[in-house]
Amino acid sequence: MKSKLRHQIQPEETVSLEQVQAEINCFALAVDSYPAHVAEKPSLSFQQHLSSFLAATREDVRSRRE
Repeated sequence: MKSKLRHQIQPEETVSLEQVQAEINCFALAVDSYPAHVAEKPSLSFQQHLSSFLAATREDVRSRRE
């Protein structure tokens, strides 16, 4: 009998420690800034806030590279 195939997740790209730390820092900043934003817009979910926060951060990083 053939052994069962094991499903392994293959990373799409190699991620550096610096990238991981930057993402963790970004998440922490989003957590810190969420209360102020939800006070202004009570219907804002954390997922929505995080998504917009990450998009703005990525745009900032891209503009610095150019």
